Amino acid sequence: MNGLRSGRRISRRLAGVALLVMTLALLAGCAMPDNPFNPKMVSYPPPPPFIWNRVTPAPPTPQQAYTASMSVMNLCGNQPPATPATTTLTWLVAGPTYGVVLARATCSQDKDDVHESIDLLPLALDKRVQQGCPAWGIEGGLVGAQLPADGSIGSVAYQIPSWLLLPHDAYVPQQTGGEIVPAALLSLESSTRIFVTGRYMGSATRPDGAESVKIGGRSGWQVTDRDFVTVTAPLADGWTFYFSGTADATTMRNLASASLSHLDTLLPKPLPTPADYPQPTPAC
Repeated sequence: MNGLRSGRRISRRLAGVALLVMTLALLAGCAMPDNPFNPKMVSYPPPPPFIWNRVTPAPPTPQQAYTASMSVMNLCGNQPPATPATTTLTWLVAGPTYGVVLARATCSQDKDDVHESIDLLPLALDKRVQQGCPAWGIEGGLVGAQLPADGSIGSVAYQIPSWLLLPHDAYVPQQTGGEIVPAALLSLESSTRIFVTGRYMGSATRPDGAESVKIGGRSGWQVTDRDFVTVTAPLADGWTFYFSGTADATTMRNLASASLSHLDTLLPKPLPTPADYPQPTPAC
């Protein structure tokens, strides 16, 4: 796969504000007031990388919720690419109340700017607005693009612990948590690879064709989707742990097993909580 760079983190507040500003601009005729220092300049808000619609009644799975709620997914920036972007979805984990999807798009604004962009989205079933009217919402997003091929990322490089035997490379870490469903998620991206690990309160649905595995003394399963291998294990406390990445199956099992032995170090509590942003009230 192409290399990735965590160019920016899209918090729930930022995504919501961008969506609100864009909506107001559309209602006002798709234009903002003139800049007082230059009456000929007109400012437009940048489009958010996605637009999520709160749908009720809630679909039974996060995959169905994504199909019903995601009306816009634009990973290639403000300008349309010279050739159509191909966006692929990889579900890292999914259950009745939580799921994590990785969207990847090959963007080609011009012949000298061809890169892969990603959007890592945790989805959670929100019952807080109305107890009898739950709906799926986005818990936060991590957006990235390519890392430089030479791996020159400086002080932001992840300090790999000795017990986590990642393939040798320079990685940029990004971390987020959950409020709707308590969760922790950590992504590690290099110029050639991406790894995502996390845990959340709730169960996971075992996909068809998954292979049974033992990691860290616990029973779980392993799934390969394109170039991603994901190892998932239910935990004794009712949470679910998963480790996904672009490595071979044996490497992923070893990484997952080591991480389970250092879970509170890798994904410590208290878990980081993303900033809140307004959601439409369900119409039920």
